[in-house]
Order: sequence, then C-alpha cells, then structure tokens
Amino acid sequence: SRDAIGTGRYYYARYARGLDFFSATDHVDHNITINGISERDWAFQKQEVIQNYEPGKFITFIGYENSFVFPVGHYNIVFNCKNENIPNIPIWPLKTFENIQNIWAAADSSNYDIITIPHHCGKVFYTDKEGNKCQNCNTFGGIYKNPKYKMLVEIFSTHGLSESYDPLHNLNYNNKASNGKPFNGPYYAQDGWALGERLGVISSSDDHFSHPGLPHNGIAAVFANELDRDPLFKGIKSRASYGTTGDRIYIDFKVNGEMMGKEITLGKKDSASIFLEILGTDSIDYAELLKWDFINGKYISGHPSFEQISIFRPDAQNPSIIKVNFTDPVMSDSAMYYVRVKQKNFRPANNTLYEVWGWSSPVWINRIDTQTVYQDDSLLYYKASQQLRNISHSWAVSHQHQIQSFE
Repeated sequence: SRDAIGTGRYYYARYARGLDFFSATDHVDHNITINGISERDWAFQKQEVIQNYEPGKFITFIGYENSFVFPVGHYNIVFNCKNENIPNIPIWPLKTFENIQNIWAAADSSNYDIITIPHHCGKVFYTDKEGNKCQNCNTFGGIYKNPKYKMLVEIFSTHGLSESYDPLHNLNYNNKASNGKPFNGPYYAQDGWALGERLGVISSSDDHFSHPGLPHNGIAAVFANELDRDPLFKGIKSRASYGTTGDRIYIDFKVNGEMMGKEITLGKKDSASIFLEILGTDSIDYAELLKWDFINGKYISGHPSFEQISIFRPDAQNPSIIKVNFTDPVMSDSAMYYVRVKQKNFRPANNTLYEVWGWSSPVWINRIDTQTVYQDDSLLYYKASQQLRNISHSWAVSHQHQIQSFE
C-alpha cells in the first residue's frame, strides 16, 4: 500500500526471524484501488497466507490495518479462518466503513471471527500539522469497548511505547520513532484499563519494510496448546499473551493460579497470591508488579496512577532469572495486576541503543463483597445487591479526563 516496501515478508518471518506465527497487516485506509490494498495485491496476500501456512511449524493469519482518524484511531484487524475460506475474506476499507463500530457490526452480520487491536495509541505523527490535536489517537471506554472483538491493545511497536503517557520514557514515540511524539490525553493502555476495558497486550513490528520480528521492533507471545491457527487465535482472544520490545523473554504471570488474561472472583477474606517467573535473554534489571484499584485508584494530571506493589530483582547467581511467589498485603477492592520487566543491557539497532522490556497481560480480580462504583467515561456504574431494586444518583460530567463531549 502507500508506505509498504519489499516482498517475501512471510518467508522472512519464518526463516530469517524464526517466528511461529505472523500476519501482514497492510493498509486499507482509502478506496481499495487508491493508496490502500488493491484487489490484485489483496488476492496475492491471500495466496501468501495459504501457501506459507504449515501447522506445527509456521502459522499465517490474514489481516490488515485501518487507520481511522480520531476519535477512533488506528486498528489492526486479523481474521481466524480455514485456508479454504481465506479467498472469501473481504476488505473493509476506511472510506466505506468509517469507524471501528461498523467493522464490529460487519463481523456480527457476516459471522467472521476477528480481533481488532488498537495500534500505536496516543501518537501524534506530524506535530507541525496536528498542533495541539491528535488526529490518530485511540479512544477507550464507552462505545469504544467491545469484549467480543477488542480484547487486546498493542503496548509497543517500532513507533514506541503505548503503555502510558510518559514523555520522559526512553521508548516514547519521540525517542523511538523517526517522527512524532506522545500526546497528552487518555489514549494509552493504562487509560483504557482504568476505564474498565479488559485488554490483554501484545507488541508488534509495524516495520513497513517486510522485516517482521526484528529484535528492537516488538514481538508478541501467546500461550496455546498447539502451533496452529485456531489454538493460537483462541489464546489471543483469551488474552493469554504478552509483548516485548523484540527479545524473546519468557514471562509466566499468575494470580491465585490463574494465568495472565483471566478474570477471577475473590471473597472478602481472600488475598491475591502472585506467581511470577521470568527467563530473560540477558541480565535482568528488575520486574515490577503494578496494580490499579477500581474503587480507590488515583488520577494524576488526567491519567490513572498505577501503584507499584513490589519490585523484584534476580539474585547474583542467576541474573537472567526471576522466580517469586508474593501476596498482596492490601487486597480490599476489585483490581487488576500486570507485570513489566526491564533488562539491564541495551539492544543496538540503527546506530541507537534501545532499552529491552516486556509486559504481561493483566489479571483482573472482582471482589464479590465490594459495592463497586466503576468510573467509565466520567459516569458512575453500580453493582447492585440482591435487595437493591432502584438507583437514584445526581451526577455531572467532570473534567478529570479532559473530556469535551460524551455519549
């Protein structure tokens, strides 16, 4: 499409980078014969997906990117189907579908099994053109929540970090990419999580040069029972996934025996027992356990302030391994946990040294004894007890999220 270069991307993914699975998500931003994927290119991509598919060795997925403008933002759309059905997969271009809600409606009416993944959230591409606006930022919560088709968020790519608004982070958009900067608004993974979206994480390349899986551009890991299309897709849809900056770090994160991506229910006297095992590709600097309390979580400067519950470091004898069992001493409300890990040494790339990180998908805990007041787009949600039949509440839209309009 308009900014894709090179050929042989599936072959490169398998043999040059040793990837287990791959989807080339080219642009379908405009009319399908102008700037986006042409009918000829789309037919060729389908052929690539079919021919390179080898169960047990290398799994291909058909998909593409729709670069919706704000307030929707960019999405990668990936299909799960058998090889014989791939020729029937349609292009849903931006010009026709206009927003992600119409994509979700099309998936419902056509019965396609898809995932839609917010992509490089919060990035301003051209500061001279966009000024104090973000023309490509993603919106979370409200009508942008869809647990059927939107269960992942891209936390890192070659563009940089989408975890939170952090203009000082060495991997932010300004430092990692050749253009653009992070935009200060509720457009990042942590913002979406605090608004109640149940999103697992991946990282991805977005290389644009047919070189997926480079060790500084982002890579996705998925827990699945076997290396085939349907088991992988089920692992992704259950959020049993994590992302790194490109190094193949192993992360096993469980809460009360349930793996990353799960939602669990605890009683009043139950505690959150954390298991974490990390096998690094180099010496590990530290791993952090982060928490968001859905009842008492605090916002600072318009963004949720995730609490650092604990920090873990490897011992001197095994500097690339962390393995711990930990119990959160303060587990009183519905909450979510996730882990991020940083390695000590930098990864050289493009005459630059990049930090090496990994991020787990969260685990969500619902406390059955908590009369929950969830905040979502400045509205209040109530979990009623069996005796409570009616709710009356006066409310006003706050400026906590810098929201100018609401639905």
